[in-house]
Amino acid sequence: MAITNPNLMSGFDTNGTNVTEPSSSQQTDGYTTNEVPLSENHAYMFKQWYDNLQYLKKNGLYQWDASLSYNAGSFIMYDEIIYQSQLDTNSNNLPSTDDGTNWKPLTSDINSYAAKTTPVDADEFVGADSADTFSLKKFTWANIKATLEAKLIWAADTTSYKNSNLNGGAIVEYGSNANGKYTKFADGTLININPLIASDSSNSATKTIDITFASSFIDTNYALTPSSLNLAGGFLFSESEQLSKTTSSITQRFVATGEIGTTAVLNISYIAIGRWES
Repeated sequence: MAITNPNLMSGFDTNGTNVTEPSSSQQTDGYTTNEVPLSENHAYMFKQWYDNLQYLKKNGLYQWDASLSYNAGSFIMYDEIIYQSQLDTNSNNLPSTDDGTNWKPLTSDINSYAAKTTPVDADEFVGADSADTFSLKKFTWANIKATLEAKLIWAADTTSYKNSNLNGGAIVEYGSNANGKYTKFADGTLININPLIASDSSNSATKTIDITFASSFIDTNYALTPSSLNLAGGFLFSESEQLSKTTSSITQRFVATGEIGTTAVLNISYIAIGRWES
């Protein structure tokens, strides 16, 4: 049902020539027995009512008044911001500097609101609905997450997002950690590299090196190619055999091409190519 504003007059004694404010005792105690209010006193009261109604019609709310005691749930304006009282007997508490104990801002610059670091699913937001003539609608953090997850894939092992709408050789994710660097491509290809892995420093003719990848493969159908097989003592090693293999690591054994007579460390780098998704 449509609501029509009351049809107030354009003014009531706007010149104030026939208005007389009642005395302070008349305002606090009322008129005494047989005391007749002056017509100017009546005009004063009518003008007060009229001016207050006009103020509310133009502004909607009263401005905050430090001398008043507000009830919980009441609304006021201060510096063009609407505030709601959070408790009863709310008196002389400046809304703009309040920490939320006495006043809650309802419309203001976003910087004036208290911060929340981590949203939860039930948290609510307000937005303009473009499909409904931009009328205001509420939506929750759960709504936002569901919409994002429909467009993005969550990578739990790296706590990052990658775009699910890319195709071909586009890079959708890359990163690094203590185990090296990795690159994921939109077609499902995963490349792991590590520039330097060192073995133990014994003088054994064989060296066993455990390699942990920066990002796990989806299966063990990946290929690993070691390079820079050098030894500090000048001896060279060649790959001998693969001892174990999982989606996240591999153990390789290397054998020296010459006699080992001194303590030495085998340094290798590698590139491993496989898939992060099928």
